[in-house]
Amino acid sequence: MAIVSILVSLGGFAAGFLLGFPLSYLAGPFIGFAAGAAGFVLGIIARTGQRTAVSFAAFAIGLIVLAVSILRMVSLMACIGGIAGMFANIG
Repeated sequence: MAIVSILVSLGGFAAGFLLGFPLSYLAGPFIGFAAGAAGFVLGIIARTGQRTAVSFAAFAIGLIVLAVSILRMVSLMACIGGIAGMFANIG
């Protein structure tokens, strides 16, 4: 279960950044968030079943992917808000 969690988390992290520029910034954080959440939950399940270094790594990687995806979402919303504010002052 821990290996699956690591693979899901890293797969979502890679897919979030490798979709190309237009899709990477618009869809990437949401794909990374979904994969990070799945990896985080699988890491928690693996951690309750067995307390090994691999299960802790799965938990940590899922948490890191989740945090990076949330930061990318926040930066996306700040960027969109800045652009909207720039166009709102024209006129």
